[in-house]
Amino acid sequence: MEQIPATSDLLGQISTLLINALTGESREVFNETVEYWNKTFGQAVELSYPPDLVKVLRALARQVDIDLPSFPTAVDVEVS
Repeated sequence: MEQIPATSDLLGQISTLLINALTGESREVFNETVEYWNKTFGQAVELSYPPDLVKVLRALARQVDIDLPSFPTAVDVEVS
């Protein structure tokens, strides 16, 4: 089976799902989602992040090892 490429378009389409998985109560779902992220979106060269997901990932990056290619800095977010 061919893997779906981890693109900014796909990220925009599933960002609500990712936010719910990363902020929900299930530790198992959280761990699986972080693992999925690092194997897919974490391997991308460049991504455009939806603003709501940026907030979640920024907080998450302080707590777990998550790969965030081309992640906006706080200055980038303020300027945008």
